Amino acid sequence: MCPLKPAPHPASRVGRQRADRAPAAHGTASHTSRLGLAGTVRPVTAARRHVHDTLRCWGLTGAVLDDALLVASELVANAEQHAAGGGGPLEMRLTFRTGHVIIAVSDAESRRPVCHPADGGAESGRGLAIVRALAQALGCRVGAGRKTVWARLTVPDSGPSTGGAPTHEQLCEGSGRR
Repeated sequence: MCPLKPAPHPASRVGRQRADRAPAAHGTASHTSRLGLAGTVRPVTAARRHVHDTLRCWGLTGAVLDDALLVASELVANAEQHAAGGGGPLEMRLTFRTGHVIIAVSDAESRRPVCHPADGGAESGRGLAIVRALAQALGCRVGAGRKTVWARLTVPDSGPSTGGAPTHEQLCEGSGRR
């Protein structure tokens, strides 16, 4: 049985988290889990632990869990690196709806991500390209001094995938630097 409020991992004691019970095998149930990461010593580690525990609680394993761990890592690392001042609100939200999981990371930066081609020898700069390759859809919402970057992953055995990830230009439009 999945606990309604899993005990926080020591790395995420500052964050709040809530995980709902596993969804029914049928219907259009929606389940959400949030993790506050502001003030967390290792936000990427805390986010990965939360994704792992929550998705397993919801009965999601295998490739979708592996992809979700990588997507969450990239989105949180990007938000941590580029958020204004580095100490503002940082939150991750997981949503499970029949057929897909959405990973959304919000930070205090209001500028949209801007993609730059990674230099062949660079150690960074490929995060959003990795997320785009794994996600069915990827987007960004900006408003009220906050930005939320989200990715939608298809859950296997839930029907055919529709749509697709946006192009590089669609994702990276907007102002600001990332």
